[in-house]
Amino acid sequence: MAKVGRAKSDKKRDPGRPRRSAAGVRKQIPVRVAPEIKQGLENAATRNRRSLTLEIESRLAASLGEGHQAHIRGLIQAIGLLAKNMERKAAKRWIADAFIAEALRAGVDRVLFHFGRSGKPVVPAGIKAAAAKLPPAERKSYCTPKGFGESEAGMFISMIEGALPPLQLKAEFGPSLGWGPWELLRDLGSGWQRNRAAWFPERKGDVS
Repeated sequence: MAKVGRAKSDKKRDPGRPRRSAAGVRKQIPVRVAPEIKQGLENAATRNRRSLTLEIESRLAASLGEGHQAHIRGLIQAIGLLAKNMERKAAKRWIADAFIAEALRAGVDRVLFHFGRSGKPVVPAGIKAAAAKLPPAERKSYCTPKGFGESEAGMFISMIEGALPPLQLKAEFGPSLGWGPWELLRDLGSGWQRNRAAWFPERKGDVS
C-alpha cells in the first residue's frame, strides 16, 4: 500500500515541539525566573533585534565560555572579578570614575604580569609577517609588545566604536553567540563620547 501524506491536522506545527537550528533540534529547559529578569531579557532581545530564545541562548553560551579556550575564559573571568571587587570597595563604577579606571588598569597589568609568561620577548613569526606588509616607518614599532598591543587595541576600539546593531536576518539565522562589537558598544558605551572633553580640553566647545 502506497504511503499517504501527513494528515491535514499534522501540517500545523505543534507549539510544544522544539525548533530546528543549524546545530540540530533545540532542547527545552523548564525554568522559572523572577518577573524583572524575564522583562530584562525581553528588553534585551528587542534591543538586539532577535527572539527571546536566541537572547537567552546567547547569554548562556557566553557564560559557559562557548568558543573560548580555557586560558581566555579564565582571563575574562579574572578581570571581571577584579573590576567587581574594586567597584564594591570604592562604591564607584570604573566606567564612570577616573580613579577606579586608572586603578583597574594597574590591577589588570599586575594580573597579566603574574599569570603571563615572563622572559625576553621574541617576536612571533606571524607578527613579523604582518609587519612586513606595513609601511617601513611602522614596522619596528609593530614588532614590539607595546607597539603590537596598541595597534591591535586601536583597531579593536575602532571596530567597537563604529559597530552597528545586528540585522534581524543574522539574529534569526546566524547569531553570534557571546558579545561582538555591537554588544560591547551597547554595554560599554562610547569611550570617545565619554572622554573627548578630558582628552582634548582645548576642543571643549567642539561637538562635531
